Amino acid sequence: MTRSPHSLAPAASTPQALATVTDRRFFEHLRRNGPSSRAAIAAAAGLSKPTASEAATRLTEAGLISETGQSAGPRGRTAAIYDIAPGYGHALAVAVATGRAQLRATDLRGSVVGDYQVSSGTPQTRDQLEFALSGLFAEYRRDVSTPCLAAGISQANPVEAAGQAVLSLPNAPFPEGQWNLSERFLGDCRGPVRVDNDVNWAALAERESGAMRGVEDFLMVYVGAGIGASLVMGGEVRRGSHGIAGEIAYLRQNGRTLMERLLDLGITTAGGLSLDMDRYRGLFTEHPDVAAADDFLELLGEAIGNTATLSDPAAVVLSGPLVDCPAFVDRLRVTLVPHLLDPSTLVTVSDLGTEGPLAGALLHARDAAVEGIWAEYRR
Repeated sequence: MTRSPHSLAPAASTPQALATVTDRRFFEHLRRNGPSSRAAIAAAAGLSKPTASEAATRLTEAGLISETGQSAGPRGRTAAIYDIAPGYGHALAVAVATGRAQLRATDLRGSVVGDYQVSSGTPQTRDQLEFALSGLFAEYRRDVSTPCLAAGISQANPVEAAGQAVLSLPNAPFPEGQWNLSERFLGDCRGPVRVDNDVNWAALAERESGAMRGVEDFLMVYVGAGIGASLVMGGEVRRGSHGIAGEIAYLRQNGRTLMERLLDLGITTAGGLSLDMDRYRGLFTEHPDVAAADDFLELLGEAIGNTATLSDPAAVVLSGPLVDCPAFVDRLRVTLVPHLLDPSTLVTVSDLGTEGPLAGALLHARDAAVEGIWAEYRR
């Protein structure tokens, strides 16, 4: 998540550490506010003008910032305008979901420098996904020439908590997401590459810039070809000891998982391992009185309610393809009430939609890129 530059500053115990703190304050002003003069940055960051000038010199020598022009001042004086060096590097996010792959690169300020996606709308084999991603990465590398400083990868399956290995759970509905994309496509990234589950990334983005801004505890539920969840407690995404926290599709009743019971309703895609969202959407908009709609809602509401009882969130945030259907959301809210220990728990819809996983991965990648800069600065 985005943090204040002061909370990330190194301990100021030596002259070099003190200089690094100053340089970071100068740099962060440019990153958050855009091009500016030394005098303006000094005033905004609480630095003396000589200190700001020294910081500008060090940052320029390190290649982090550059002089971009001059501004007219009083009595004919001019002031140098500085900005982050455009060629220093970028952050990258990759998101893979059923029938869809996205890449987005931004500079350190967050401006998009490359945006690519391909969508088939249907599940893909590993070979099909690799072919699609190869094309996207070829476009990205053709267009974006600056170094990749850090990357975040979003995949549909859970990821080992202590590492980067994608975990393959029994009868997973996302066979296209069971391999590590970083090994295949991001070997040239200069900094860290973090792989995580798509609902975890979406929850991170939702708290940063979506419906859960400022909310410390919430449960995010994904309703799509598979059913998943992410639990945010104390402002942090909880992944559990093994990385499988939030896998509500595997909650059992009478020895059978939620996903098994949902699949038994018969509204599945070819192969029978995932739910057919087009047919479910039609069910709630065209045939709302069909028993399968009631059964789907009851099974889902029971699983969400049980999870909320254990975690006691301030809110339940609904996301995924079926959430675009207002009739489904309205009926799920009603179904949920008797399953919630606290019926006043807010039930709302994600502000970010399908962009959530990519946005969360990109937030992390930008933070990691900036952290990497200061970890190596002036060493």
